[in-house]
Amino acid sequence: MRSLGCRRIQARCEASARLLAVGRSTRACHWARYSNSAECACRQLYVDPEKTLLRLDNLIKMGQPPIALANDMKRNLATLLLATFFVAAVMSACTTAAVGEVREVSTALDTGEAIAFLFSPRFSLDAQRVEEREIIGCISETVRKTHPALRIVPPGDFRRKVFPNIAPEAAPNTPEYLELLLSHPTFKERVAALGIHYLISVIGGTEQTGGVGAVPLGGGAGGVVVIAGSWDRKSSLTATVLDLQRERTAGKLEASASGHPWLLIIFPTPIMGGAAAFTESRACGDLGEAVATFMAGGHAPEAEEMKR
Repeated sequence: MRSLGCRRIQARCEASARLLAVGRSTRACHWARYSNSAECACRQLYVDPEKTLLRLDNLIKMGQPPIALANDMKRNLATLLLATFFVAAVMSACTTAAVGEVREVSTALDTGEAIAFLFSPRFSLDAQRVEEREIIGCISETVRKTHPALRIVPPGDFRRKVFPNIAPEAAPNTPEYLELLLSHPTFKERVAALGIHYLISVIGGTEQTGGVGAVPLGGGAGGVVVIAGSWDRKSSLTATVLDLQRERTAGKLEASASGHPWLLIIFPTPIMGGAAAFTESRACGDLGEAVATFMAGGHAPEAEEMKR
């Protein structure tokens, strides 16, 4: 006894055959042979999609079922593949994030004081290109939402004023080198002229692994090609807050975001699907919120204060 799905397929085929027979009597189907083939294809549909496509190719070459319906069945199978892949991947494409803070001393900003950001990319073989302008711009914009009156000195202006005789790409960016300058008279004089209380050195970037590939399904002119790709993507940023007046580190903030973007294209349908993972914007936005909270003021743990 045929399943309901097979009966539906045969009913659709019979209806198409009647339409074909009206104008093209020579392409009428031999229903006795087709009904068995359709049932066989129906049984294989959810077991082995590739064999089903090959079977449908054979049916097309034999003239049964009608070419229009067989191609329609292949399009339905392509849609099924897309839906299956989408259900499996949509949840993994979501971006997850984490934020951490370590405070060493209390923080406070007086009216008219400024902060400045510097960025240094973290080296990695899987690192993606990250622009300082984009990362620092994202962090600064988020900080301004909480502190609209706060003056933020752009990285380029900071380097031109504080390191006028050093090429921008050679100027110190990392906290390890900047900490060595905190007590230097010339450095202190130049940052004081800019009214900068806190200098925030941001280190980080984005790593991505994965790839894309193509798999043909079925043969002949009626076959389809599935192009699919998936990646593991993670952005991580670490901000070290330097108190230029106390000449020491005020604390460290970390933000990371990870996601699994994917892509699926089926030819010649065409069917396209995919999901992006905007890990950079999530990480820099979260870090900006953490910096804004940190700058709003706070006290170090009592044990840390006792050590000073």
